[in-house]
Amino acid sequence: MLYSKGQPQNLLGEVSNFMESITVVIVDDHPIFRQGVINTLSLEEDLDIVADTDNGEEALTLVRKFKPDVVLMDVNLPGMNAEWQGQTVRNLKMILNTRL
Repeated sequence: MLYSKGQPQNLLGEVSNFMESITVVIVDDHPIFRQGVINTLSLEEDLDIVADTDNGEEALTLVRKFKPDVVLMDVNLPGMNAEWQGQTVRNLKMILNTRL
């Protein structure tokens, strides 16, 4: 699809209204940064922020509950080592078909 001023268009340039929103879960332990990301992404008509959290454990619960299209996650969350994050990413991608 082609985009013009936020409106999805087909290849003929006709405005298309059948596009579904992309659902997003945001995970970051810095509340001001997390809120800034939420505020910025909320300006996009085709994005729907379904949940946010400050920790990895709750993120797993939220992803299982909402099954979002995209998870935007901080790679340096407290209490999450690289091994745990890697395993989590692999599990989420296989089970939920979610982009991280």
